[in-house]
Amino acid sequence: MKSADRRETIAGSANWIRGLNRNYAFALAGVLLAGAIRYRLDVALGFTQPFVLFYPVITLIALLGGFGPALFATVLSAGTAAYFFMEPLNSFLVEKPRDLVGLLLFTAMGIVISAIGDQFRRRAQRLQSLVGQADVETGGRLGGPPGRFRRDLRNAAAAGRTVGEEAPGGGVIGDLENKVAHQRLAVAAEDVALHIGGGVE
Repeated sequence: MKSADRRETIAGSANWIRGLNRNYAFALAGVLLAGAIRYRLDVALGFTQPFVLFYPVITLIALLGGFGPALFATVLSAGTAAYFFMEPLNSFLVEKPRDLVGLLLFTAMGIVISAIGDQFRRRAQRLQSLVGQADVETGGRLGGPPGRFRRDLRNAAAAGRTVGEEAPGGGVIGDLENKVAHQRLAVAAEDVALHIGGGVE
């Protein structure tokens, strides 16, 4: 391995670690903020739901940071709720069975939300990668007017033509590269739609 390759690998690892640390710091800040808001609501309004404000935090962290930071936020949220908002206060011991069941259900739901959010994040990254690759393959034509390529494809499909055929007005919708790029995007869109549970437009 050349020294330049080693330096590039080390720099890539350092960037990955910095990004990972940032995601965990974001998770910590989000849980602390949700806990502080929950505490203020308890003091001001007698708000008794210990977990409600932690769900959006876990979801957001899963979508932006991935499974690890979201799992960290779940455990931290469960600990915060148990310590500050469940009897006996200021203790991790949970005495009431219904509170224990609620804590276990919250933790299970947090793990599920973390996994689903991470899947959405990974699929979005994969789709972005495919769009970027298609943009390179088409010489930057996908980076032009945002809706033009999609509109041309939709119009071609509505008219029963394939991508690459000439439109009635004389303009060419695309060439072979656009056809390949469209096929890759269609496969990726179908893949995402199947996992989301919706259909492809």
